Amino acid sequence: MSVLGPRDLRRFRLLISVLEIPDSVYRTVCIKLNSKDEICQNDYRMLCECLGYDDTMARGLEQPTTVNPTDELLWMWSKRDADKATVGKLINLLEEKDLRRTDVVEILKDWVKEDPHSRLSTRANDIPHITKSRICLKLKIEDILWWRDYRMLAEKLKYNRDEIESLRQGKTDPTGALIKMWCQENGRLTVSSLIELLTGKRGDVVKVLENWVDGKKDL
Repeated sequence: MSVLGPRDLRRFRLLISVLEIPDSVYRTVCIKLNSKDEICQNDYRMLCECLGYDDTMARGLEQPTTVNPTDELLWMWSKRDADKATVGKLINLLEEKDLRRTDVVEILKDWVKEDPHSRLSTRANDIPHITKSRICLKLKIEDILWWRDYRMLAEKLKYNRDEIESLRQGKTDPTGALIKMWCQENGRLTVSSLIELLTGKRGDVVKVLENWVDGKKDL
């Protein structure tokens, strides 16, 4: 894959879907907007209003069963307005006077301005949220006979049986927890390394990663 120059890369990042934001950046954005501001209400509720949703939608996002309202909102926006739900548009909305979330804007702009690099050298923790979700969902389904799931990946990363068993206990996303744990303890786990670890065992997951590296939409 060719590496874009800084100016082209910044333009490209502003035009991509909000769901293609690297997962670590995406999670930070969600955490900040999920935190309610009862005085100004310049949180996910105001963003919901700015996106043209009615009060019923906003109240639905406030239900206790909604763990990550900002994530739910961004997914709904992407489904409704696929071509308009871009990083640049989100930044514009967050800069408007009703929201004025300069803290979140700064996080997004810092990522937009980051130096270009090959997607193969991207940290596994920074794979875009939508792509990482697909990978985690595929590896979460346990293979009773051959362990060709998150447990196989954990073994390849040299975790022992007790550590692998702990991933199963109370973890809704054991693959995501595994990747995060590895990155915290051992530093970088790149997309290239992840592909190498999964090759020959999980071709379906490798295909998802290779499609993202090549800029192709996953079918």
